[in-house]
Amino acid sequence: MGKRSVWIHAVSVGEVKAFRPLYPHLCALYPDAFFLLTCVTRTGLEEARRSFPTLHCTYLPWDFRFSMRRWARALRPLLLLFVEGDLWPNLLGSVKEAGGKIALVNAKLSLRSFSRLSRYHRLASSHLFSSLDLVCAKSEEHRVRFSRFIHNAPLHATGNLKWAERPAPTGSLPFTLPECPILTLASTHAGEEELLLDNLPLSSLFLILAPRHPERFSSVADFLQKRGLPFLRWTKPQLYDEKVRILLLDTMGELSHCFAASHLTLVCGSFVPNIGGHNLFEPCLYGSPVFFGPHAFSQQELAQEIISRGAGKEVHISALFSEVSAFLATPSLQDRAREGVSALVQSAQGVEGKTVAHLKCLQ
Repeated sequence: MGKRSVWIHAVSVGEVKAFRPLYPHLCALYPDAFFLLTCVTRTGLEEARRSFPTLHCTYLPWDFRFSMRRWARALRPLLLLFVEGDLWPNLLGSVKEAGGKIALVNAKLSLRSFSRLSRYHRLASSHLFSSLDLVCAKSEEHRVRFSRFIHNAPLHATGNLKWAERPAPTGSLPFTLPECPILTLASTHAGEEELLLDNLPLSSLFLILAPRHPERFSSVADFLQKRGLPFLRWTKPQLYDEKVRILLLDTMGELSHCFAASHLTLVCGSFVPNIGGHNLFEPCLYGSPVFFGPHAFSQQELAQEIISRGAGKEVHISALFSEVSAFLATPSLQDRAREGVSALVQSAQGVEGKTVAHLKCLQ
């Protein structure tokens, strides 16, 4: 390969989306470089190929020293950019040997990971983090946690790149929706569909149900059939019946259209324990207020910001029926929430600029 490269590593869908605001800036910083984006999950790779059709996207190879050294020698990276985390020792060492700079952006360190690494902080500092040339943390809270382990690289709190996302163009759904409030259940997990459907006013709304993982599309369809709930699949719009009040989103990449059409979005993975919730900001980006459950522990900072601005709220499952019913039946509540959503999105502008400013210092 003649060109030197910029290598981006983004584990899955969320990390790929977090990288999107940075991509045009990196292209401007490294106009002659070959760009490579690696992922670990299938859904992440699919999202990468959708988001960056001109960028070479593939799976990250196994972190064996011989394979990573071969990749690093072939790619000759100018920069290896990790998004949020997923640091691999042989990848780090091989890129350093090849003369590349290494940055970690939108960096996060959960309390669980912080506690685990603290037991071995000398080992973590010397082996896992010592190769980093720059760390841009997603919040001051995460910057403080990283400061225990980062000693020889600049460490900054630059804000969450997921908040810097620009809305993609949206269009109408591929069928006419009934004249009633529209509610999207975004990124549901096993067991969550039943829990939520048992606690929602289904007769007074149109529901868009979006499972988190594509491999669950069929099982969720079977569940709806067993419950005797008529539904429409996104991939079969020709079967639309005006009496149907549930849409199963059985494809990837179309959720933004649903957010734009929704009066309210429930961000899932937060109504059952041990998941932590999903991106609370994305529905806001398309104008939809958000409700979320009590287990959104991976979204704490954004959850607090959403609540403080009135863009949404945390709702326990026992109160879900009454809270959703009141919200969808009260236009003034919806108007205030949309104002909060607009203010939240406006406040998030400029996050990528702070990150890019620090990346320029690595050139």
